[in-house]
Amino acid sequence: WLMLAKLCGLLGQALSNPAKAFFFPLVLGASLTSFGWYWFAFYTAMFVSQPVWLRYGKRYGKRTVFIIALLLSAVVTLTWLLASPAEPYALTILRGIFLGFLGGATLLMGQAMLPDTMEYDIRRTGMRREGVYAGVYTTIEKFAFALGPAATGAILAGMGYIASSEGFVEQPESAILAVYICAAVLPVVTSILGILCLTQYDLTEQKLKAATLINNPS
Repeated sequence: WLMLAKLCGLLGQALSNPAKAFFFPLVLGASLTSFGWYWFAFYTAMFVSQPVWLRYGKRYGKRTVFIIALLLSAVVTLTWLLASPAEPYALTILRGIFLGFLGGATLLMGQAMLPDTMEYDIRRTGMRREGVYAGVYTTIEKFAFALGPAATGAILAGMGYIASSEGFVEQPESAILAVYICAAVLPVVTSILGILCLTQYDLTEQKLKAATLINNPS
């Protein structure tokens, strides 16, 4: 369930991130420089959020923080549906800060829950399979970031996006709708799926401590 939750969370980012490269010029009428400042705000917020989420994870539990972060990310992501060229650019940057800050929680909690899952597996089976878990975890990351852009491209192409080697051209309404779907709707769907997966993940600190070590693995 942790692996599925991680897949859903990463897939949302992998769908939304490339879509924003179209969202900024086509929907917001923003420049590539503005696009760069958005990502600067996003990743700066993600970086500075780590001590905050570390403290909250210890206080409220990793799974709880993971679920809340996914839920709040879905809410903020939906606000892209209200975006337009008329809105202040500061609001766009604010979205980036919020999404980066919340993304820091999903990143940290997912990484922190993986060792717990490994330890629980050791205690329940007596086998050391950390390499298998880490390998699957890494494969999921690569799969999500390969599938996301491919899906975004397929949706754009299927809804009439006009590709041009001479920069952005005027697009049909269906293509603009596709950009909205990839940037704002599908990431919310994947966040909800991630939350549903986490509701099935019942490994708490108490359950981990109570798990009996079958033997002493070497």
